[in-house]
Parts: sequence; C-alpha cells; structure tokens
Amino acid sequence: MIPFSARALLFSSAVLFTLPSQSANWTNQGYSVGIDGFNPTERTISANNVQNLALAWQSNTSDINSVYAMAEDNGTVFVLSQDSSQNFDLVALNGSTGAELWKTLTGFPQGFVGTTGLAAAAGRVFTPCGNNPTNTEEGLCGYSQQTGNALWFDNFLAQNVSKIGNIARPTYAGGIVYVGHDMCDNDIPNCDNFYAINAKTGGIIWGTSPPAFEVDGGYGAASPAVSANGGLMAAPCAYVFDGNVEKSFSGLCTFSLSNGSGGWQAGEVNTTNGQEGASGVSISGNTVFFQQSYVDLNENVLTAFAAPTGNQDWTFDSVFSFHDAVQPTVAKGVVYWPDGNGTLWALKEKTGATLWSFSDWGTGCSPVNGPNGTESQPQVADGVVFITTSCSVLGGNFTTVSALAATNGTLLWQGSAGSTLVGGAAPMIVDGTLYAECSPQVCAWTLPSGHALDPNTR
Repeated sequence: MIPFSARALLFSSAVLFTLPSQSANWTNQGYSVGIDGFNPTERTISANNVQNLALAWQSNTSDINSVYAMAEDNGTVFVLSQDSSQNFDLVALNGSTGAELWKTLTGFPQGFVGTTGLAAAAGRVFTPCGNNPTNTEEGLCGYSQQTGNALWFDNFLAQNVSKIGNIARPTYAGGIVYVGHDMCDNDIPNCDNFYAINAKTGGIIWGTSPPAFEVDGGYGAASPAVSANGGLMAAPCAYVFDGNVEKSFSGLCTFSLSNGSGGWQAGEVNTTNGQEGASGVSISGNTVFFQQSYVDLNENVLTAFAAPTGNQDWTFDSVFSFHDAVQPTVAKGVVYWPDGNGTLWALKEKTGATLWSFSDWGTGCSPVNGPNGTESQPQVADGVVFITTSCSVLGGNFTTVSALAATNGTLLWQGSAGSTLVGGAAPMIVDGTLYAECSPQVCAWTLPSGHALDPNTR
C-alpha cells in the first residue's frame, strides 16, 4: 500500500467536536458512526448464554423479498428490500413481534440495491431513492419513521452531477447524514461525490470530490465512516495519482467533517483498468481500517492507517477473491475481518498479528463455494461475534447465522436462516434480541425465560 498526502487535514478546535453518546439503537449499518460493528451496550446476550438463543419470530410479508440492509430505532426495525413485484421498497417492522407497520416504495431507479443501504435516527429513515413517480432521477430521501412518508428528497443530479450512479450507504452522525455516489464528471463545475446533509431538512451542508478526481465511478458504494473525536470522514474513492489519468486508482480518501476539505489519500496505483475494488472502511479510535482488493496483485488487503496523518500502521494480505469483502469490525483491541475467501480473521488492532481464524462453517459449503458466496460484516456484542453467511452448492442454497467466541473463534451457536441466498445485510444485536436475515425474510432470536441474565453481570 502507498499512502500519500494531498494536503493536511485541519484538526483545529473548529473541526474537533464530540458526537452525542451512542444509544442502544442500531442507527447505522455497522452500529456506530465509525461503522466498526461493535455494540458496547449489549449485556443480555453473551458468550455464556448465546447457545440458548431461540427463534422468537419471523416476518411474513410479500413486501420483503431479500434483505439488503437493516437498521433499528426505538423498537422499530427498518428493512431495505424488494416486494413481490421486484419493486425496491422500505419496510418497517415491529421489533417485538415482526408485524409489518408500513411499506413505502423507494423508487430506486437504477444500480444494484445491494450496494446501498440505510440509516435511522431522529425520527427519520435515510436511504437512496428515486423522484417518485417518474424515478428519472436518483437522490437521498428522509422518510418518517412513523408513517413511511417522504419528508424530503435531495436530488444529486440537480447538484451538477452529470450521471445517475449508485448512491452509497448513508451514515448518520450528530444530526448530519454523510453519503457518497460513484458517478461524476470533472468537466461539470461543482461536480461532487460526497455530501454532508442536514438530517432534518435534507439541505446540503457541503459537497466535495477527491482532489484531481477524473474517473467516472470506480470507488464502490461503501458507507462513509466518521471519526467521533477527530473531525474526519473516510470513504472509498477514485483518485488520480501524480496528475496522471493512467495512474488513477480506487482507494481511500478523507475529508474534514466541518467543510469537506480534502485530507490524506491512500491506495495502490491502478494497473488493471479499474478492477481494484475499494470495498469498505471503518474507524475505531484514532485508526482507519480499509479493505481493498487488487486483481493484478491477487490480493485482498486490509490496512490500518493513523487517522490524523494517514501513516500506515500495518497491513494484512489475503488471497484475492471476487466474492464479497466487507468492512472490518473492531472491538476491544481486535479487528475481525472476513477476507472474501470464506475465512474470518481476528487480528490484533495495534499490530495486525493473527489471533485466530475460522473457516469451518459446517453448513455443507463455505461462503465462497459456488457462484454466490456471501458474508456479512461481523457484528460484536458482549464477547460474541455474529455473522450471516450464505452460499450455493450442488443445486442447494444455505444461509446461516453464526455466533463465535470473540476471544478464540470457538463456534458457540448457529441458526438456520433459510434456503435462498441472502442480500448481505449484517445482523443487529439490540437489547437482548438478535435480528438477522433469514432469507428472504427477517428473523429475531431471543433468550428463553431464565437464560437472559449474563452470569458476569449478576
């Protein structure tokens, strides 16, 4: 990996700020504003009792046909899916019973909905959408959590963006929604790829593009990650190295939260005509963790960077795979990373040294066997790593939710989650309930009476 600096990121007192403390609600995919996949508030389901999880409910609605994303706020589970007519929709479920509360068509006009997602906070749900009823333009919508009605629509095409492209998973932090999209044209004035949006009104606070941006698309559609204490947003991007278009690459860019000014960038010079995949980024403390795939190097690479400077702390390489590779998860000094080849790695946060790895999923096939292997981002709560996997082999599909001990990778529990391939949504662990896709619906697992107390908290 070759980190290089464009211009110094301003860490002045005007930039530094403190976000409100994170509640038990699952606001973002990946829980925190840093998309680090760690819920530190969970004290009900633990490594001591997770083996007792039992199915509490399964949704049963024609409005959910594969789960591409989930979020939760104040007891309501919000699901990005497709209905039985293959229309993209947003569905609200009662978190206690699984009953459908409302559905709204998002009018997602193009692109693959599996690359996008949602966030839920402050009485709203935020997700990419089309300008109903024509759906000729794509933007970001803020929907009412109570009714599903659209409260605002922000049209990126009207912001001098020349093409409609895939809009990334939005990230909510402190009253602001951060989001990016993968189509732009530097011949158009003020063509931006990343935005900070007022969560209440939908108004654009700032828009920005990577310095010397020249490439249409190529950065992927992963969620921006936000540093809660460093005034920093990090997101996959496309960037021109040394002003030479032939040396453009898909890499990592950082921006100031206050005004979108560019910070440091990092990545590998593109030698394969845009086939590098910038798959995901997460932030924990003062470290940015970035996963990227390099076709020409035959590698999937996870790198840790110092957030203030972009200096590389360590890098960890795995064999390249075209299968899903996702954001790394960071919890209590350990990085958990599915490498896209069916192996979940646990690495020391400070050094990248291997603590353990797990690849025996015990479902008849690993997540990468067959053409449709899928792994979700791992999610960690109270000493347990939760992950959803699916694969297709020998004419059959297998979907499984697994729980592993965070300390050593021991398999503690597995739940059968259907016989169709999943959409890639990560599990959520909220106040003693595990929510996960059980293809093509949503399932909730809880602890039976008498098993809910964590012995460590008595």
